[in-house]
Amino acid sequence: MIDAQAEKNKASESEEDSSASEPADAMPEEDTSKIDELVGMDQELLEKVIATDAPELRGVLQEFKESLDTATQKLKPLLEKIQAKEIQSTVAGMSYLEMKYNLMISYCTFLAYYLLLKLEGKKVENHPVILRLAHIKALLEKLRPLD
Repeated sequence: MIDAQAEKNKASESEEDSSASEPADAMPEEDTSKIDELVGMDQELLEKVIATDAPELRGVLQEFKESLDTATQKLKPLLEKIQAKEIQSTVAGMSYLEMKYNLMISYCTFLAYYLLLKLEGKKVENHPVILRLAHIKALLEKLRPLD
């Protein structure tokens, strides 16, 4: 009886060891098949699928592009110039720019995650990412008059 239990424990340990060798971030093969299918799809057909299945994706993708562009093309170079002392700024001005840059990057990160969820066909209703996006969007709207 004890020998049978010891053999079960050894088998269980070897299964754990083999699963531990797989990378933690590796996507299951079935998950990547959806992405591979979309990559090889005709562009016109892909547009029709998006228009019928998830029309909000166009707006979200456009917002993602605009937010990323603002963060990388406008805010980051300005921050770098201030840090290099090419442009003079107050401490408060620098803090504001850093905060705005971090908010924009966080917003883009959450938008990218939202897009990934949609691409994988997962439900996003009541998902925490929606609350995060709404919160950051509200903060950015409150900051808009200061720009």
